[in-house]
Amino acid sequence: MTISTGQRWNTRRVTILALRWLIPVAIIGGFIATGQLSDAISALSRVSLVWAGPLIATGIALPISHAWRWVYLLRRTGSDVPVFESVRVTSLASLINYAAPGFLGAPAKAILVRDSRSVPLSRSLPTLAAEQLLDAGMLALAGSTVLFLSGPTMLEAIAGQVTVDDSLIALATVVAIVSVAIVMLLASRRYLPGFVERVRQATLELVSSREHIRPIAMLTLARWVLDMGAVGIASVAVGLRLGLLEILLIANLSLLVGLIAPVPGGLGVREAAMAFLAGAIGVSVPAVLALSLLHRAGLAIGLPVALGGARILEWGRR
Repeated sequence: MTISTGQRWNTRRVTILALRWLIPVAIIGGFIATGQLSDAISALSRVSLVWAGPLIATGIALPISHAWRWVYLLRRTGSDVPVFESVRVTSLASLINYAAPGFLGAPAKAILVRDSRSVPLSRSLPTLAAEQLLDAGMLALAGSTVLFLSGPTMLEAIAGQVTVDDSLIALATVVAIVSVAIVMLLASRRYLPGFVERVRQATLELVSSREHIRPIAMLTLARWVLDMGAVGIASVAVGLRLGLLEILLIANLSLLVGLIAPVPGGLGVREAAMAFLAGAIGVSVPAVLALSLLHRAGLAIGLPVALGGARILEWGRR
């Protein structure tokens, strides 16, 4: 029996989807098997609703700061998008990223702004890559600083948690991500040379421009502060009394791992990173899992609120 090209493509897509969901499903399955997830849910049932307001407010402010920065990045490539529309597109793409496998949030964002404002993909894609680099760079810098300030004892505790299997899995993940990126780049150059050239030109404009450096830097810092604040609020809400360095350590390193992991919204990977760090600093793993679940819930509720508010502003301007 002959297999058509369409069937092979569908089989490949299903395989890719299965592999991308395998990591979060395996991690969550491990938390269920050990009973840690049920303990985390029990801890959540005791959380006071008084913390819902500040956490959701932070969840609303995060996509706004993200979208506002994107407006300035787009301007550096010659594209002008109103802030309220950027908030709508950013919030909707973030919701897609929570539900879709891999890094589909960024491509969805590029397609949405192309349809609403006719911004070419070749001009929006470099700004989306810049966003990822800015956020990852900020988290990596802050995380490294916290590790340095925590002293050798913390480094030894974290190193003591690392096993050979953990190292091999991390190395394999990095190699896989880099390999996919290289293949995509080579394929783009071969089959889409004109598009690649337009992307290169837009990237040069973005990098060489000196416009809006200050607001981009300030909004990147604001986004980082909001991220740290959300984790801090969630930690207090679940009853964890962590020091400032401990909160910053858990927040920076887990969010960084979740940002670069090729799974929907860093699902499972972020929680695994938090559990790993909880073991290093001697904190209850179920409590940290409760923190992560509450953090996700607050941000997930904030996104549609920001989306709805932006949509109302759009209607009001018509």
